Amino acid sequence: MALPPFRIVWCSWPQAAEVNEECWISEPAWHAVKMSYAPLPAWRSVAGEFCWMIDWKEFFGEMRGFHVVFEIEILGSGDLAFWADDGSIVEREGVTVHQDRAAHRLQRNLISVLAGERLRVASWQCYGDWLWGASLCPSVDFGSPTGSFLRFLPMINSRLRQTSGPALKMFTDGVSPARTILSVYSMILNGYVPCKVMLFGEHQWADEARSLFVRCMPFAEIIETSALRWAINEAGGNSLANLAMQAWWVMKTCVAFFSDPREFCMMDDDVFVLASVQGAVSAFGTADLVYQADLDHGDAYTRVWRSPQPNGRLPTGRFNAGLYWMRNHFNSREIAHRMLQVSARGTWHVAWEQGFIATLFATGRSLELSSQRYFYPLLDGFPGGMLGYDYRNNPCGFTTVHYGGLPDKPTDVMALWLADDILRSDANNSTRPERLPSAELQAEVELTA
Repeated sequence: MALPPFRIVWCSWPQAAEVNEECWISEPAWHAVKMSYAPLPAWRSVAGEFCWMIDWKEFFGEMRGFHVVFEIEILGSGDLAFWADDGSIVEREGVTVHQDRAAHRLQRNLISVLAGERLRVASWQCYGDWLWGASLCPSVDFGSPTGSFLRFLPMINSRLRQTSGPALKMFTDGVSPARTILSVYSMILNGYVPCKVMLFGEHQWADEARSLFVRCMPFAEIIETSALRWAINEAGGNSLANLAMQAWWVMKTCVAFFSDPREFCMMDDDVFVLASVQGAVSAFGTADLVYQADLDHGDAYTRVWRSPQPNGRLPTGRFNAGLYWMRNHFNSREIAHRMLQVSARGTWHVAWEQGFIATLFATGRSLELSSQRYFYPLLDGFPGGMLGYDYRNNPCGFTTVHYGGLPDKPTDVMALWLADDILRSDANNSTRPERLPSAELQAEVELTA
């Protein structure tokens, strides 16, 4: 977890600034009335670097033509990189050490600082964003993505010699290969050790992504799309195979039903595993579908797939396809025929993919995992934010975090930044089993004959 390089000692109420042709010409109101509280900076990515950012517009509102004065205490020595939108003035012990009075987008600046010293900062707002943030440099030296992950490969290989569960399948477009690798590594080091790791979707990968997968995941089987397409064609003919090539959600569903083995875990490449999933794996011994919870889309699922709701409610209406364990005991030709009954191109992809599986298992044995443990920030927010959460110590006790549905998922730069904390998380150094007592099982499981 990254710690802020400064703390805000106080901030003033906004004060009017004199502006001429988008240039701040008046002096800062260094002695303006102080507020009784101050905003909290948030951990953000800026052009490939990370900093603790104060969003004054979010705190005060638009406030065009105003400025704010605040004092920060520096918590570490080094070079302080700071970003300002628009300009800012920085003063140390009455001496101006930085002055920028122009209106512009977020710009990076640099000054040397010592732990314990205090800086007074004046930040003004012309229009649009009103941001000020800082970090100590260098924030991190990533090196190459390959080097960042290969140092964990000996631990991965050691774990893989003691497999403890069904195969792991992942369908990925390869757009964020470092995030994909971190997702797989996190499952093996923190969650459970699958008997094999299978990667699908290679027809979409750039050469760089393929090379990274091969070098960092030599243990994984890359399943050629041509082989998967042959299996789809055997079950549902060219029409289904062509449809799978046109719609990723159809292809991903086909991975589940037309690729062996038939007992497996399916995980999206935006899921990070922070603790043991042994409770879910154990439950898979008696349930044919164990899954992360979503909103209840049961009405949409049954409407799209024209399936009745048992007792007026679809038991699997909260099924989410971001992470699940499945035992596929269905006939492949019957599955293919059923898929072709609903247009994939004219249907909400969530209702098509998730609804297909949810209605298929509606009368079977299923288990819905705790949303407090198998966490979904899209629905419940995320303490500290994507970059600010303490992944290493995992204080909220999350088993997994799934970034599905968010407009901004972890980028590869973020994945490299988070890798050390996630892969050396408390789960790696603990023998504590996942807490899933029988009482909780009774509350969560939907088991029907």
